[in-house]
Amino acid sequence: MSDLVIFLDCDGVLNNTKTTERIEGFLGLDPALVQRCLDLLTRTGARVVLSSTWRLYPHILAAVTAAIPPSDVTPEVRERRIGQYVSRGTEIAMWLAQHPEVTRYAIIDDDHDMLAGQAAFFTNPKRGPPMAVVERVARYLLSDD
Repeated sequence: MSDLVIFLDCDGVLNNTKTTERIEGFLGLDPALVQRCLDLLTRTGARVVLSSTWRLYPHILAAVTAAIPPSDVTPEVRERRIGQYVSRGTEIAMWLAQHPEVTRYAIIDDDHDMLAGQAAFFTNPKRGPPMAVVERVARYLLSDD
């Protein structure tokens, strides 16, 4: 199993505001952005952990899984006393705490609710990840420092 992980969001990463594909009425996956992600996975040997809220909806999760099979998903965590979700960065930190085999990870997301010091690479939801972001993620995952 790979010790490299990419925590993957969907909206703004695997689609953008111009995506025409739909999944049961919801914005779907952009084939070019999916291919960009698949190329990154092939290049780095990383595995995907789905951190997107899409993981919470079986009909949408099925579409993602068919395109880019994740090895796992981050936990859904709510602050029980007030019924609110914790940040995506906190969910990722909780997942990492349970997986000490991971030596390096990158987060690709259009949302900025990460924890300080997390290896996050942000995208623009209007475009999805440009090649420059993909290249930075690849260099980071494959670097020795």
